Amino acid sequence: MIARASARVEPRVGPNLPPAAFPGGDETELTEVTVVGDFVGADLELLRCFSVRFERARLTGARLPRSRFEDCVFVDCDLSGVALEDGTLHRVEFRNCRLSGLQAQDCQFHDVAFFDCKLDQASFRSSRWKASEFRACNLEGADFYAASLCGTHFDDCALVGVQLSKADLRGSKLHRCRLEGLVGADSLHDLTVGTELVVPIAEALFGERRIAIDDRCP
Repeated sequence: MIARASARVEPRVGPNLPPAAFPGGDETELTEVTVVGDFVGADLELLRCFSVRFERARLTGARLPRSRFEDCVFVDCDLSGVALEDGTLHRVEFRNCRLSGLQAQDCQFHDVAFFDCKLDQASFRSSRWKASEFRACNLEGADFYAASLCGTHFDDCALVGVQLSKADLRGSKLHRCRLEGLVGADSLHDLTVGTELVVPIAEALFGERRIAIDDRCP
């Protein structure tokens, strides 16, 4: 029996939050503020963000390992190449953001959503997910090796060349996605897919098991 996914809880972020700069030095916490600006290459470990709105913020190449984001929203932000290893995200939304090459190995994602985001070549190896979703996202070449994706919803996403070997997708949903070049198709079990994905999934499974299709008579 396929497990039923939990409904995602949205971030609790208040309106009209006062502006604040991204922390530096010994500062490691942001609470109930709006962050706007250019913070390319920021280097800050164990950052804590609670009820923060990031708008048009540039954090390209930032190092933020072991950080925690809770009740946060990112809108029109650039987080390409951000190092977020061992981080925790709880009730977080990303909207129209660029996260190409994101390094999010061993992270925990709980009630996290990505809408219209670019996540090509992002690494989510050994990450753990709960009640999360991707909608209209580019995930080409993303790496979910050994990730626990139970109950995650992928809708209208490009999953071309995605690595899913040893991933756990029990209770997940895939609808209207592109699956060409998918690696680790054996992980696609105990989940729900749209009828439009039946043939692409079959092709991915046949390819991994080296099953040829030939209608010619012997």
